[in-house]
Order: sequence, then C-alpha cells, then structure tokens
Amino acid sequence: MTSRTIVLAIDPNMDNFSVLGLRHRTAKGHQVVIHNTPAINVQGTETVFNFDILITGQANGDGVNEHVPEHRICRIPRHKKFTQAVKLQQAVAAYGQQEPTCFLNIPTWFNGWGGRNYPCAIEWMVVKPNDGARGIGHFTVATAYVNMDYFLKAMNKLLEGEHTQENFDAFIESFAGKVEYHTGGENYPFEGLESLKTDGVVVQSVIQNIGKEYRVITDKDCEPSYFQERRSRDPESKYPQATGGGAVIDIGMIKTHDDLPSCINMDLLRHLCKKVIGPMSSIDIFVTNDGYWGIFEYCNQFGISGVPQDYIFNLHATFVESLVANYIDYETSVVQHAADGLAEAWKEPDHA
Repeated sequence: MTSRTIVLAIDPNMDNFSVLGLRHRTAKGHQVVIHNTPAINVQGTETVFNFDILITGQANGDGVNEHVPEHRICRIPRHKKFTQAVKLQQAVAAYGQQEPTCFLNIPTWFNGWGGRNYPCAIEWMVVKPNDGARGIGHFTVATAYVNMDYFLKAMNKLLEGEHTQENFDAFIESFAGKVEYHTGGENYPFEGLESLKTDGVVVQSVIQNIGKEYRVITDKDCEPSYFQERRSRDPESKYPQATGGGAVIDIGMIKTHDDLPSCINMDLLRHLCKKVIGPMSSIDIFVTNDGYWGIFEYCNQFGISGVPQDYIFNLHATFVESLVANYIDYETSVVQHAADGLAEAWKEPDHA
C-alpha cells in the first residue's frame, strides 16, 4: 500500500496527544494528522468519518463512536473514582489469593448526597470529587465526631450557594476543627468546590502510615513502564497529599523494578494494568510503612509536565505508530482477502 496521510481524531477530553504536538511519520512511512473534533455524517446507507482512527475515553458508544468500526477505534476509558475502586477490587479477587499480595484495597463509598450508612472511623475519612485531578477538592472528616451523612448534606448546601471566602470559612468553622479542606493543585480559587459540584463525590477511608508514593505510567502494551517517586505537599499534615514532578521538587526516577519496595507485587500490578487500567495511563501507587501497597487512582489523562518530556513524547508517538500500523495491516488484509476471493471465483468452470 502506498504512503498516505492517516487522520487521527482524539476525544476532546483527552488532550495529551495534541498538547504534545505529535506530527510525525510512522515507521511505515505514513504521515499522521491529529485533530480534536471527531464527527460523522450519515448519507443514506453510507457513513462518512472525518478521521481514519479515533481515540476515545468513552467505554461505549456516545452518539459518534458507536458507528465506528472496531478496527478504527481505540478506547481508553476514563473511569470515575468509585468505578475504579470497584474494578480494582474485582480484578484483585480474580487474580486469586494463593500467595500474599500485600495489596490494600481502599474502603470506598459513593454518596449520592446522603442516605448511606457510613462507618464511624477512628481517624479520618476523605470526601473528594468522583472525577478530577491534582488532589483538588478534598475534605477530610473526623467521623468519630462528625456524622458523615450530616456533613455531606451541609456540603451540598454549600456547593449550591455562592462560592465566597466568607461562606466557606463559616462552613469550616461550623465543624469546630473536625473537618479540613485540602486545595491540592488548584489552578484558581474554589476550583475544587466546582469539581465537587459538577462531578459528584466519593467517600473513602484515609489510608494511614503511608511511607512512599509513586507515579506509574503504562505503555502501549499496558505494561507498567515508568516509576517515579513522588513528594508530599505537606509531610506534617494528617493528609499528606503527593504532588507531581518538575525540577523544583527534585523527584528521582526509579530505574528498575528492583529499586521498588519489595511489597509491590509486580505480577499483580501487570494483571491490574492489563485487565482494568489499560494503556497510556498514569497510576498513583502508595506504600505503607508496615509493608502494604495499593492504588489510589488511575487516569488516561495525566500531567505531561510531571515527567521527562522526551520520554512522554516518545511514549505517545510510539502508541500512535502502533495504532496506524494495526490500521494499515487490517486494511491490507481486507484487500488481500477480497483479491484472494476474486481469484478463487475466476477458477470456476464458467470463467475457464
């Protein structure tokens, strides 16, 4: 097949590919053009696409990609945090417990704004956006003193009102030091509150005794290929959130799996990456001081400024090349199959 231009459309909610400025020739010599406005046009019995290949964060059809043939679509779903917790728990159970995994599932509840029976925690529980990133919009609640259902209803009332510093301060003060708010990496004031309002909330137990956290990135084959130790924003906090990369934080990259804590079961991690997390995703892993590990969350969209730019560019470029190669191989096989069928038909007596 001669060299051609392959048009790759990316779901608008997955901008890593376009932000990186990928415009390159693949290994097979085809030029790639990327845009973020996938669309289709149904003309009678014919469906016309403005792309050859679509990368989407949708797990199923959404009115556009439901019409796309499977060989022309790549799904890397972005799951809500509650769904992540359920899928991880199911995958760990499917992996089996023949040997100790040291994997610590995080007790997780979805609230739906009240009506649930939450346990009374000895320490703290966290309320955070069911979507969102950068650790924004996290409330920690001392549920030994504060009824979680009451807190959620009060928070919902706060979110429905005007977001002013005065209203927010009054809300926090009403819980007499038993509720803390963590802004994380907000890009602007009250971004976390807006995320809670638009994305809904998830309630989780706060994992105590965390010693280290890592960013792990999967490659095109769903393999955990990159490990980076992270730093805490405030090590003295009851809720020490980790933060991303950059020279100002001086994060060191983990060179080999042997450099990781021995409690991390790499076979189980690969199983989770293959069955749940998928390719081109970032995973937040924690390790406790008493020898357990677990996953806070994972996402197919991650801050490309937090890792070396040459690595992250090559990671995405290689993934695009593999998609194009698979697409071309499929088209070639279809053409060859049709040609073989025609040749076979002409061998019959009527065409002798």
